[in-house]
Amino acid sequence: MNESQITTLVEEIEVVSFTEFWWGNPLLERASQVCDARVIRALALRHHGLSNKSAFSAHVIRNAIKLSDGPEFRTLWSFIDTESDARAIVERMDDFDYIPWAATFILGEVGGAHVFASTTARLTPPHQPRYHLLVRLLSHIVVRYLQIAEDTKPQSTMIDLNTGEATKVATTGPAYEMEMTKRTQANEYFTPLSAAIVADAKRKLQSIPDSVFNYPKPQFLHALDCLQTRNA
Repeated sequence: MNESQITTLVEEIEVVSFTEFWWGNPLLERASQVCDARVIRALALRHHGLSNKSAFSAHVIRNAIKLSDGPEFRTLWSFIDTESDARAIVERMDDFDYIPWAATFILGEVGGAHVFASTTARLTPPHQPRYHLLVRLLSHIVVRYLQIAEDTKPQSTMIDLNTGEATKVATTGPAYEMEMTKRTQANEYFTPLSAAIVADAKRKLQSIPDSVFNYPKPQFLHALDCLQTRNA
């Protein structure tokens, strides 16, 4: 794809309606095949602006970025690693135009084992300005691992229009297939973690100030102990 085509693609991403982000969308298909920082940035910021990041529209944007950036997510990491203003990281958490937090959420959702290791490797003094962001990224990945371990068969909610009573039933048909495809795509990189990497993360987190954590440090460390790991 040449420069003109990339510019056009970015412009399309920036203006397209959120309702257009759906499975098989030709725009996302094109974007997923281009490893260019401008395209990935535009997708990440559009994703950051979604109010419901559990929606299928959010998932397909994340998957397009995953395919575009590759398993090491070099572009998303570059958005994080170039931020050196610790105050901006804290103050701009809810800023839809702030790319470090936009990148962080996506890495937490789809990054898996490689991102866990990459985040742990960054818990060192040179990255201290980014600790607030990195610790939350690590906690996001841990939560995703625990959720995946507890996944059950997809269910739908049936509501009795007369009584308002809600009942959970097994999802079937196209809805089942779509949900399972979503899980496969979202969980692809969440392979078993090395016990050594988890131990390294725990050791480094113990020396980081409690104020950096988004929930009590002992709770975070206990969550690490609950992860299923491999020895090699």
